[in-house]
Amino acid sequence: MEGTPPLNARLAHLTPDRLAELIRRYYARTDTVPSLMEEFGIVGNSSHFVRMLPPVVHDDRVCKFCVGQKLISDRLARDRRQVPEAYCPNCGHRDSARCSCQTCTTAAWQKAKEIDQKKRAVLQQRFAVRQEPELEVDALTLKEAVCLLALFRHSVSEDLSTASPHADRREKFSPNTELRDYAIGMLQQHVFLAVSPDSPVDAFIFNDELTDCPRFYPAKATWLFMPGIDAGAKKNFIADLERVARDGPWPHDWHLDVFDLWLEIAKAECFEYYALQLSQRGFEAEFGEKTHTVFDNLLESFSIGQVFNLTWQAVRDTTDYIVKKRLTKRHAKNTFIGAIQRKADKHRTEGWTTKSSRRDFDCPQSIISSVFFDLFMGIGAKALETPPRANWMKAGEIEPEIPF
Repeated sequence: MEGTPPLNARLAHLTPDRLAELIRRYYARTDTVPSLMEEFGIVGNSSHFVRMLPPVVHDDRVCKFCVGQKLISDRLARDRRQVPEAYCPNCGHRDSARCSCQTCTTAAWQKAKEIDQKKRAVLQQRFAVRQEPELEVDALTLKEAVCLLALFRHSVSEDLSTASPHADRREKFSPNTELRDYAIGMLQQHVFLAVSPDSPVDAFIFNDELTDCPRFYPAKATWLFMPGIDAGAKKNFIADLERVARDGPWPHDWHLDVFDLWLEIAKAECFEYYALQLSQRGFEAEFGEKTHTVFDNLLESFSIGQVFNLTWQAVRDTTDYIVKKRLTKRHAKNTFIGAIQRKADKHRTEGWTTKSSRRDFDCPQSIISSVFFDLFMGIGAKALETPPRANWMKAGEIEPEIPF
């Protein structure tokens, strides 16, 4: 048969019937290999006996690539129990999903290429950038301006073409994921950020028909920075925005929004610090309505650094109490936020001077915080010592340290 290996020369003297008998008796285990070789006149090493036997020809299985070619499988030693894998003696194709013959490899590559092309077409349609960002400083809210400059400092590429807002760096883009995700969504809305249709395909989850990708992994995607704008215009706009942020004059609405944004960033930083203190002691923070209410209350009277200090004291003392009372983590985790509130109430009632803690080495200042306090507000480290007091604006008072 074409493509079937020739009979081993050491068995060439056997008639088909004698060869069949040899094979039957070998697998019947009625004789030892040396005795069979002696009886059937086979010269050679008994350890090589199985290799001499002709392969099994599968009359009911043919190669899907070689027309009419029957598949074969190698003989296995009679003490081995696995099922031999059938293959084509002509092209090497194996009757298995794992086949790596040249034909299957080429076919798989072609299929993968076609799938990739379909996915690329979906991405081009789904994420095509159809408008450009508006390059007007006055058109930005204060929060948008802060987030845009924070993104620029955090991860915009040297050629100003892409950004990586989810990049895991020591100085994080934002104090927490909530503010980060809000900032990314806001920048997307104004087309300062856009998902690139040329992102890695594995960043997206496609439907079975490969007609849409309803979800994607933001951290895997490639993000375009100010798409459709040339590098020179990007550079000039960022420079103008930084100048206005630093030297003024600020748009009128920025003054109205400054304390709300201060409070939002301060609260995010306090949450971040609180979560760090708990994680260092083997606990996980929960940010429900109660926790939000407590930190809102704290920031009415205390600065970020003072809240850090109160949080550290309360978590330290509560952890000692939990250890002494041998409380389970399930019962203990709800005691931390109450302890922080009581600690703050005590400081207020007794009129104690609450010191401001410095930033923890494991909790460095985020880029959004740095841009807001250092560039826009111009107060630097004083941000840790100055309460946000959002009610100042409601009372019509303007903090004198706001530069414009």
